[in-house]
Amino acid sequence: IDSIVNARYTNSGEIVVIKLDVEGGERLALAGARDTIENLEFLLIYEDHGNDVRNEISRHIIEDLGLAVGQIFPSGYVKAVDSAEALSRVKVNPRHGYNFVATRHQSLLHSELWRTRIQ
Repeated sequence: IDSIVNARYTNSGEIVVIKLDVEGGERLALAGARDTIENLEFLLIYEDHGNDVRNEISRHIIEDLGLAVGQIFPSGYVKAVDSAEALSRVKVNPRHGYNFVATRHQSLLHSELWRTRIQ
């Protein structure tokens, strides 16, 4: 991910949007996005499957990467997810995929995202 971002984004003020859909390769993909996550304004969009009762990808994003995570509702609204454990109350259907966004806690995008809705 970092090599793609470095080749395409030249303005440090741009927001990098990452749509992650790698069916089990999320950790590896995110390892390749370390510079982007640490240094750029970004929005990560990903799916966490209902059949993953341990919430592995969201747990990694929240606990290991320290990112703010929010659930995207069909209406476009985003609701903050405080912990990986809270996902068990959200992900109730094992046959359903749930959409989430993540960004750094201190970013401007984070404060705006939690107050608006995604169109």
